[in-house]
Amino acid sequence: PTAVTTAVPSPDASSTSSPTAAASPTTAASPTLTPTPDPTPTESIAPSPTSPASTNLIEVAAGGGSANPGDGGNATDAALQRPTGLAVAADGTIWIVDSNTGTLRTVTPDGLIHTAAAGMTGPQGMCLSRAGQPFVADRGANSVVTSNGNGGVKAYAGNEFHSAFRGDGGPAKKAYLSQPYDVACDAAGNLYIADTGNARVRLIDALTGKISTVAGNGTQGFSGDGGLATDAELTNPEAVAVDAAGTALYIADYGDSRLRRVDLVTGIITTVAGSGAGSVAYDPSLTALQVAPTRLIAVAVDAHGNVYLPIFFTDKGQVVMRMDPSGNLSMVAGGGTSADVGVPATEFRLPSVEALEIEPSTGALLIASTDGRVYRVPGAATPIAQ
Repeated sequence: PTAVTTAVPSPDASSTSSPTAAASPTTAASPTLTPTPDPTPTESIAPSPTSPASTNLIEVAAGGGSANPGDGGNATDAALQRPTGLAVAADGTIWIVDSNTGTLRTVTPDGLIHTAAAGMTGPQGMCLSRAGQPFVADRGANSVVTSNGNGGVKAYAGNEFHSAFRGDGGPAKKAYLSQPYDVACDAAGNLYIADTGNARVRLIDALTGKISTVAGNGTQGFSGDGGLATDAELTNPEAVAVDAAGTALYIADYGDSRLRRVDLVTGIITTVAGSGAGSVAYDPSLTALQVAPTRLIAVAVDAHGNVYLPIFFTDKGQVVMRMDPSGNLSMVAGGGTSADVGVPATEFRLPSVEALEIEPSTGALLIASTDGRVYRVPGAATPIAQ
C-alpha cells in the first residue's frame, strides 16, 4: 500500500495525554501484567541448508482461481482480489482479509472457502482472539471492527467518519483512530493497533476495555531507541505482532524501513532489524541490522521468538527472512527464479508480500501476496506441542 502522507492530527483537547511509560496490558488472571522474561531457546532453531524450511515445497493455500467469490468450493479455485491480512484459528481454519472486496474469508481445514463477513471499507490486517473472535483494522473506516454475527461487521474502536487522535485513558469504543493498518491479539485478549496515521501503536486492555498508547509520540519520524516507546517517533507503522509470552511487541516501522521492538515489561523501544539505508544485495552473513526492509508491511512471530519479515534484496527480489532472537537471518521463501509452485520455497520467485502468519499447530508459514494468492510454506517454524 501507499504510505500514509496525510498530516498527523493534533490530539483532541479532551483526550488524555500519552503516557510516560508503556501501558501494562492485563492478563486473564490479574489486572496488572507480570510477564515472564522471553524464554531462551535451548538450541538453535535456525535452519540448515537441508532443513524443511529450505527444502519443503511452496504451495497455494487460497486464491489464484477464477471463481468469484467461490463460496463453498475449493479455496484454490477462488479469486482473491488483494489479500492483506491473515490469522489461523485453533482448529486450523485460515482467516483472510480480502481488502479490495471489503470481505473477510475463511478456509476450513478441508480446503473450502467461505465469506464470513462483508461491508468493510478498506480492511488491511487482522487477528483472532484466543476465543476465535476476529478483529480487523479497517483503514478506510478509521476503525477496528469485528463480526456482528450476521455476515457484517461492527465497530470495536474508532469512529468511521473521523480520522483523529482521541480517547486515551477511556473506553476504546469512544476513541478515535487514524487509518489503522493492522491489529495484533495477545494470549490474554489485549489488542495492539497500528494506528498508522497517528504514528502510534495503541493498546485496548482486555479487562477494562480502555485504550492507551504503548508506542509513538504522534510525530512522524525516527527517534527514541533506548528510551520509552511512548516518547519515540514512528513513521507510518503498518504492522504489529506480539510474541507468545506477551512480553515483546514488534512494530513494522514502514516509513523508517526498520523493525522496532518494545519490551512490554520496561516500555523501552529498540531497533532490531533495518539499517534505514537503501536496499542491498543478498549476503548470507548479513545480520538483521545490516539489511533495509524497504516495504515493511508485514511481521509474524513464532512460538520460539523467531520473527519473520519481508526483505527486498537487489539481486534476489522480495524474500521472507527469519530473524532469530540473536539477530541472525535465514531465508525462508523467495529469492529464486521459478514462477511455479511445487518447488522448494527458496527457489520460488515471490511477489510482493502483504501479510505473514504462522500456523501454530503445523509451523507452516502463510504469505499473502499481491498476486491474489495466499502461499503456504510447510515446516518454516517448529510447531507448538499439542
